[in-house]
Amino acid sequence: MERLQVFEVLECNKTLYKMIEQRNTFPISVGLKLNKIIREFDEVEEYVFSMMDMTFQDFDWEKMTNEQLIFYNKLILEEIELEFDKIPTSFFENNDKLMLTIEDINTLRIILC
Repeated sequence: MERLQVFEVLECNKTLYKMIEQRNTFPISVGLKLNKIIREFDEVEEYVFSMMDMTFQDFDWEKMTNEQLIFYNKLILEEIELEFDKIPTSFFENNDKLMLTIEDINTLRIILC
C-alpha cells in the first residue's frame, strides 16, 4: 500500500500516457503492471474531475475562480492510499527506446522499486 498525494498520481499518470503514446512494446510482466497502475491512476483523476464538476456548477478549467482554485489545491494535496505492483527501475535504465526526460523519470519514481 502506497501513500501518495493526489498531485503525484496526476503527474505520474501524464508521464505514463506519454510512454504509451510512444508505442513501444514492453515485456508482458511490465506491461501488465503498467496497465494496472494506469487504471488505478485514471480512477483518481476521474474522481478529481468529477469532484470539481459536482462541487461547482458550470465549472470551467480555463477560468477558475479563487474559491475553485483553493478547493482544487486542497483536493490534489490530499494523501491517498493505493495498492499496485511497482516496476523495477532497471526496466527504465535498460530501455533505450523510451524517450523520457529526467523530469519524467523523477515523476515515475512513485511506481518504481
